Amino acid sequence: MCTTLNNDANLAGLAEARAGAGAGYESVVFMGISTGIGGAYVYQDKLVIGANSNAAEFWNMVVNDDSYCHKNANAGSLNEQSSGSGLQRIASETYGRQMSTSELFERYRRLDVRALKIIEDAAEKLAKGIGNITCTIDPDIIIIGGSVALHNPDFVEKIFEKAKRYVLCPENLKVKFAAFGDDAGLIGAALLAEEG
Repeated sequence: MCTTLNNDANLAGLAEARAGAGAGYESVVFMGISTGIGGAYVYQDKLVIGANSNAAEFWNMVVNDDSYCHKNANAGSLNEQSSGSGLQRIASETYGRQMSTSELFERYRRLDVRALKIIEDAAEKLAKGIGNITCTIDPDIIIIGGSVALHNPDFVEKIFEKAKRYVLCPENLKVKFAAFGDDAGLIGAALLAEEG
């Protein structure tokens, strides 16, 4: 009996590529927008891990020159600018009190000016991230999942539209919502276990 380990984003990406929204495509990128930004790259149904297990670690991709950094993240990284925790930090600083990501999105939908700016900025940075991914990997499809994405589909649609400005062939940009929601990681773990 053997044990196989991998991280949640890689497992979710594997599930989506093999049996979910990316099934049938050769080159699949998964981006999870949740508490953090997770990522996976699956080519010909196999996870691409990289020489140092750093492939598709999109969370650390630099998207602006903000000096804020947390733990091992680069300053201005996608994770610190557009993840659930990043949005919570930015909103709390903006409003001068602790604010949750869900309250931020509630204010955004009520057209609160400060919330609108925070969400627009976050979507812009995620769109730039997608642009960077396409000029590096050029996948057939990008799958978006994670709790922030799944609970805020209007936010993801905004990212899709903005991303068209950052890719060389916007007419070929294919982005879909994840099919498996919160179960993607479990499904991916089962698929990985089958490989033995």
